[in-house]
Amino acid sequence: MGDVELRAIRGRDQRGISFVSPGDWNESNKIAVLSLPRRTVYSDIRLTDRAPSGHIVIDAKLYDSLSCSNEEIVSVIPKDIEPRACKELTIEVRSLAGIENERVRDAIAERIEDLRPHLDGLIVAEGQQIELHGLSLRLTIVTVSLLESEERIGRISWPRLESIRLIGGRIPRLNAFVILTEMSHSHSLGSGGTIMGFGDTETPPYADLLMQFLMGLKAFSTSHSTDIVASVAAYSSRTDVFLTFNPDSGEQQKWSNIDSPAYLEAVRSWLLEQKENHSSQPSNPSSALEEAFLLVHQMRDDGLSPVSVVLLTTGRYSEGRNPVSILRDGPEDLTVFSLGLQSASDEDMLDAISEASAGKAFIVGGSADLRTAIENMIQILGRRMSVDD
Repeated sequence: MGDVELRAIRGRDQRGISFVSPGDWNESNKIAVLSLPRRTVYSDIRLTDRAPSGHIVIDAKLYDSLSCSNEEIVSVIPKDIEPRACKELTIEVRSLAGIENERVRDAIAERIEDLRPHLDGLIVAEGQQIELHGLSLRLTIVTVSLLESEERIGRISWPRLESIRLIGGRIPRLNAFVILTEMSHSHSLGSGGTIMGFGDTETPPYADLLMQFLMGLKAFSTSHSTDIVASVAAYSSRTDVFLTFNPDSGEQQKWSNIDSPAYLEAVRSWLLEQKENHSSQPSNPSSALEEAFLLVHQMRDDGLSPVSVVLLTTGRYSEGRNPVSILRDGPEDLTVFSLGLQSASDEDMLDAISEASAGKAFIVGGSADLRTAIENMIQILGRRMSVDD
């Protein structure tokens, strides 16, 4: 059985177990991921005739952690795993009652056994949030160390748990990025081809680069409890911006929080559509940067700060101005990072672009280099996020 969509019902304290009707679930699947936009949790699954058809009765803690509303449709994704027992946990503690997080952490550390009825039996993964409304707390699983395993998903078995390290949660910061992706095939790709398996050899390789970069940002967002907003654009001789919808107003918008599980898939589908619009066109990064400047102004006017630009590009241009010269017209205090493929990049141009905007250039020659470059870029962004306004 594949993924199913069921309507949520808030259950009681069920030690991380959710109940479904036998007709809605394959009894061989004992564990599932429950997913809503912005939140996912792991749950044990049990069958019972008492569960209404088409519904899932979710453990109260998991229900609250998903921020569910009654009868809301939840994606239930079967997982063929058998989590090992957690050995050590690092948990970030955040008060939902306006109390200083460090004070709450210190109080809980003195009464750690009080967490046992709330955590014992749960399946947890790094980055997962657990809402304990009765205690006015939000817990975030920062690190998971397992007995006899390197995995980062485990089951909390309280008698086997050797240590819990508590840290006081910091106030979330919000950072925003305009990400420009070159989609033109007007420049030779050399022997590089596609390096991340996004598609066939006809797919612009910078689409691969974009998807990997977004996944890196999303991982950073989860691990640091930080909101990250991105505006994504594809360019050749023209620039097209990926449009999403404001969940409150229903209106189209040019940027979105990247934390939604559906966001990456939507961007991926959009990139495949953009291939037809851009693959045979010349490359004009200056025009794309001008569009980015406009987006930066709009995002800043909307209260987003800081806003940086990430340019995924060969650095070459076959029409328009030199992209270095266009940076003189850019917004004040704007940082531009550039990321290019070794087999298809003008490295001097990428260096010049980033130097002109106090940024940094990264050149990659394969998937291993790409992972390293993304990690380095995320570290730079992370240091910026950690600096107080």
